[in-house]
Amino acid sequence: MMRIHTKEDLQHAINMYFSSKREFIDTFNVFFKALDSDVLGHQLAGRRGFTKWHKAAYTMFFRIIELSDNLQKSVPVKSQQPF
Repeated sequence: MMRIHTKEDLQHAINMYFSSKREFIDTFNVFFKALDSDVLGHQLAGRRGFTKWHKAAYTMFFRIIELSDNLQKSVPVKSQQPF
């Protein structure tokens, strides 16, 4: 399970699952509606720290992403056989 504690953890997770920071922000806001590019930019640059809320929200978000990925990988695709 991925836990987000530092800006490096967050940057690594974003790079692993998203093609851009904008894609990450848009997807994150589907669940939490609390992030904009200024906040994320300041956090990743180290000009703004992570609150307990940010750490928990980022960790929960990436846990959802991991579970979704694992579910997609574990569901077998039905072969298309004629009846």
